Amino acid sequence: FISQCIRNGELPYWFNTWGMGFPLQSNLTWGIYSSPQLFFSSVFDYNMYALHIEFLFFILLSGWSMYYLLKHFLTKDEKLARLLAICYMLSGFMVGSTQWLLYITAAAFVPLVIASLLKLLQAPSAKNSVQVAVCYTLMFTSVYAVFNIISTYSIAVFLAIWLWKHRKEKGMMLFRLRYLLAAAAITALLCFPCLYFTIELLNHL
Repeated sequence: FISQCIRNGELPYWFNTWGMGFPLQSNLTWGIYSSPQLFFSSVFDYNMYALHIEFLFFILLSGWSMYYLLKHFLTKDEKLARLLAICYMLSGFMVGSTQWLLYITAAAFVPLVIASLLKLLQAPSAKNSVQVAVCYTLMFTSVYAVFNIISTYSIAVFLAIWLWKHRKEKGMMLFRLRYLLAAAAITALLCFPCLYFTIELLNHL
């Protein structure tokens, strides 16, 4: 539907073929704020083949992102990281979720969010703050809402524990907090349109 709108010069605001229609900008998941979805909808004349390409892309991205997370932050054994990444991308979760692309996108983006957050904590910088914000926004606008809620709570709990464990590093702690707050501010700014329209239209759905 989004692809047809874009290719016919229309803005894909109103989805008119399900439940008498509803505004797409009110949807947290597969709405008009997902950059990957807009990319595939714009580049391809969306059909079964385009859907298959999109599906394979996210399967591969899940393996790549898990490999990056493992190799840079959890193990130095490249063969083990590669093996675990392949197991992740071909796991029962992936096979069992082939009819739900929003689950596959979650599997692809969650490792990237974790890796970017760990990178920011290890090496605080403006670049890493922006990277966290972009990765989180990609996840936030492209996955099923439940994964967003669980991931956000998990990140908050992890950060609270991590900051408590490193509370004695006072000078470095303030430095990290500055860039963590910058990442949070950029994330809020990038996610604001999606959140605003969802809250605005929630009472009417």
